[in-house]
Amino acid sequence: MIEQYAQIEKIDNGFAWVEVMRQSACGHCHANKGCGTASLDRLLRRKSSRLRIPCRSFEAQPGDWVVLGIAETSMVRTALMVYLLPLMGLLVGAIFGRYVDFFGHGNQFSSLAAPFFALIGFSAAWFGTSRFIKGVGDDPRYQPQLVRFLHRADAPSAIPLMLTQR
Repeated sequence: MIEQYAQIEKIDNGFAWVEVMRQSACGHCHANKGCGTASLDRLLRRKSSRLRIPCRSFEAQPGDWVVLGIAETSMVRTALMVYLLPLMGLLVGAIFGRYVDFFGHGNQFSSLAAPFFALIGFSAAWFGTSRFIKGVGDDPRYQPQLVRFLHRADAPSAIPLMLTQR
């Protein structure tokens, strides 16, 4: 299970609104000034995300720290669908278009077939990916779950400092 710390902002009808701090290793190595990833991290600066998760515990109060978790298989399956499927559609479409000859060998339109079918393959794969994402939107296997509560003494000391930087 992949786990992440979060802080409860409010409790509303059996759901908790939590703020999850984005964690990145960028800025922690000696190559920070010349690193492209660190430059993008400074440019985008999105530090937190708000999530709504089911919370059936009466112990939860705003300000409490919790650990959220999601199954590794769900993360891997979603990553493959979002990144690999459109890429495969693009490649398969381009390969198919390379060998399709609309009007006979050597025609001026044959060079346009590969990019045309690549676009069709990418679009079909993107449509399939969006259907998958919509289909798993309410599936609890693909949603972060409340794993455990942290007592204030157990909460990592760096996280409260990060939350105050709004």
